[in-house]
Amino acid sequence: MSVYITRWDDGTAHIGAARNKEDLMDLLDEVGSPTVARWSRAKCQIAIDVSAPVFCPAAGLDFTITISGCDSGHALRELLSSGYPHLRALAESHWEAGTAPTADEWSAALDADLDTSPIGWKRGTIPRLATG
Repeated sequence: MSVYITRWDDGTAHIGAARNKEDLMDLLDEVGSPTVARWSRAKCQIAIDVSAPVFCPAAGLDFTITISGCDSGHALRELLSSGYPHLRALAESHWEAGTAPTADEWSAALDADLDTSPIGWKRGTIPRLATG
């Protein structure tokens, strides 16, 4: 199985494993529209940390999921942020200055990133198979 990272035009992302691109499209169909998603096969080790379960009134058990601080987590963070070059540049410039971006700056950078198609991200255009 391969791990795929998917991004939709609204800025949301999904990480999932699939045997092939047809399975990926089935997986993406469960969480969003695969035909408008941009996806990339992860070509590095990835690491995600999951917290101990906590009670959530809306969901019962819930978990906090974060990108790990280890080297494999750093590789995943780099891969994910490569899909948002304007947000990344904005965040880095403010981090170096010790300031926080305004809502307007963040919104403009996100809009710019959603209007671009980074090299390596592909549109999910695999046709659906007829069932039944």
